[in-house]
This record gives sequence, structure tokens and C-alpha cells, in this order.
Amino acid sequence: MRVIGQGFTSTVYLNEEGNVQKKVDLDYVVAPHDPRRELELLKKLDHPNIIKLLEWGTNSDELVLTFCYYEKDLYGVMKSNTRTRFDIHSLQKTDRNQLPSESALTIVTGLCQALRYLHTEMNIIHRDINPRNIMFKKDSPEPVLIDFGISIEESRLDGICDIGTSCYRAPETLLGLPYSYGVDLWCLAVVMMLIYSPDSGELLLKLHNERDGNRVGDRLGDLALLANIFETFGTPSVEQWPDSSQSEAFVHMNFVQHPGRPVEQLLPRCDDARVKTIFEHLTVYQSTSRWDINTVVNELEKKA
Repeated sequence: MRVIGQGFTSTVYLNEEGNVQKKVDLDYVVAPHDPRRELELLKKLDHPNIIKLLEWGTNSDELVLTFCYYEKDLYGVMKSNTRTRFDIHSLQKTDRNQLPSESALTIVTGLCQALRYLHTEMNIIHRDINPRNIMFKKDSPEPVLIDFGISIEESRLDGICDIGTSCYRAPETLLGLPYSYGVDLWCLAVVMMLIYSPDSGELLLKLHNERDGNRVGDRLGDLALLANIFETFGTPSVEQWPDSSQSEAFVHMNFVQHPGRPVEQLLPRCDDARVKTIFEHLTVYQSTSRWDINTVVNELEKKA
């Protein structure tokens, strides 16, 4: 076996049969991660756009989960469809996203189907939708959602807000506000920004780098990310985001007022009116006012 991934409490291997084995150290588990809960959820899941658990084993201090191997994550797909041009005069390079529009729509549709299954049939909130958790078989645009390490059934929500990854975190989690299925739908919208970006870049990270004049990788403080979100989608009032009144940080902070950018700037390569409409309804601050996944899928099923 060879190591293909490493986390704080787990190691991922490619075994001799060509499958992936994830070994989790049960002695070093930190909430919201819960490998035993992850196992129980995975055993129930059965959908073409969601990772399938092939087999599992456990002892007193280790859990081993076996899955099919997928060659690329969404970052890998974007990289494969990015072309770099060099300006011989300025010696600067420019990246251009050339992901076909048909592939982009297939990815969005597949993710929506996965979320409809999770939210409406299984009552599960994924809580960590990001490009590294969206996998693909070689040369296939059909996405598969993986990593249920912090996923939870809605009826058992634990109130932990330290969920999600970097710029894919929903604004309500940054302020410690109550949340539900809407966190996954916000994540979906930010993933759409990557898929339809002009340069395969992540705008919410680039804003921080441009403002501070340096690169921070994918690590952003909560308030820094919130400021980037406001610059992108507009600074909300308490009237626009009623739940924010529960946060002293929001009420007492003097955030710079931004009008928000039009969808044409945020999804510049998207020419599908349905996708644009969905995006606008998923990037609403008040999570209870975001479209639910059934409404999203119904919109996608309309004729383009």
C-alpha cells in the first residue's frame, strides 16, 4: 500500500486491489469529527453521486474504511481544463478556465442530486462541501461527494460552528449562529464560483491576498472571511439578515459597506440563466430564506 493522503487523525492509502483505505486513529478524535458517526452514515448511503463504502473494519483504537479510488478532485479537474498564456512583453502569465459548459452543468447537477438525496431522503447535512471533497473518475464529469467525517443528521445537530473549509464556510457559521441544511447550499454556491471562474481561481481567497498583499493559502480568520464575503455579496443590514442580531460581533462591528457584485461578475463563464438564478437564491444571508434543494433541482429541470 502507498500513502496518498494524510490528515490530523487519519491516513489514506491506495491498496493492492486499487481501492482507497482510510485509517482513522480513534484515540485522537476532536469534534466535530466523529469517525463512528461517519461509519454509521456511510453504511446507510446509496447514491451514484455519493461515495460508496465497500467494506469496513474496526478495533479498539483504529477504524478502517474502504472505498473506490477516484483519480481527481475538483481542483484537479479545474487544473486539467486551465490553459496558461504568457505575455512576452510583461513576462506575466494569465490562466484561463476552459472547462466546457456542458461539463460545468453536469458537475452542478450531480452535486444537486447528491444534496437532494442527503437532505430530503436521509436528513443529513454534509457540513464540508469543498473542491477536495468532490471527486471524479478519469475523464468523467460526473461528481462524487466524499468525506462524511463531520456530517450529521439534522435532528442531532450539535451546534458546533467550526465546520466547513476556508472560503467555503457559510456566513452563519462564522458568527456562531444557528444553522441547518442551508450551510451546504451556501457551499454549493461558492463551488459554482470556482467552476464558472475566468481563471480557475477562488475569488474569496484572492480578495484577502489582494488586500493584504500576501498569500495566506486557504487559511482565513473568521472575520477576514466575513469581510471578503461582504465585499463579494454585499454588506447586509440586520433587516436583510435577521439572525445576525443574535451576534454581538456583527451588531457592534463597523463593517465597510459594499453593494455586492452582480452575478455576471461572480459567474462570468456561465451562460445558463437557471444556474444564475439558483446562485442568486443560494447566496442570501438569511439561511432560512435560501432556496432549499428541492427548489434548486426543480429550477435545473426547467428547459434552458
